[in-house]
Amino acid sequence: MVLSTVSTFSFANGLLAWVIALPVLALAQQKSWSEILKNILKNIWLYILWIVVFIASATFYFHGYQKPLAHPSPLESIQYSYQVFQYFLAFIGAALGIGSSAQPLNNSIILGLITTALFIGLCFYVVWHIKDDQLRHQTIDWIMLGSYTVISALVASVGRVMFGIEQAISSRYTTFSTYLIIPVTHLMIIVGLNWIKKNIF
Repeated sequence: MVLSTVSTFSFANGLLAWVIALPVLALAQQKSWSEILKNILKNIWLYILWIVVFIASATFYFHGYQKPLAHPSPLESIQYSYQVFQYFLAFIGAALGIGSSAQPLNNSIILGLITTALFIGLCFYVVWHIKDDQLRHQTIDWIMLGSYTVISALVASVGRVMFGIEQAISSRYTTFSTYLIIPVTHLMIIVGLNWIKKNIF
């Protein structure tokens, strides 16, 4: 909770730490659904405290908040859905795409599409085999870390697409987009070994 509070007041998408961390705390250490339920019931007051502190932090953060005059309203992005989609993909792929001297924006969009498709496919595999306690235990942390990037990209896309798609490959965003590349790499290994185990052995 202390780290999530610090995150809240450190950068724009810091509030996501509250949402992303809670499922990990609830699911990571438990190996069966019955254990998960028992853990939640046993520590119900801790989960309630987590939610209360989260709401308090968010309320304090937004109290008296004023949108910068230079920033467009996120509602304006609704009419530019295709550009929002491009911004999202460029944001995701920027960590790999900006290394290219030729057409870094296009490369970032293509690499973002590939990375996003891989992440969705890997998550689908885990959900399809949700009853596999070992698989769930091994992947929950990586899925939550990857989800942090995906949600961050969505928020940035809606809020900043009006500044131009090129802004998505700004070097300041690569810190966040890297958080998806690393989980995808680990998930490919874990899921690949799990698939081999189920279908060969």
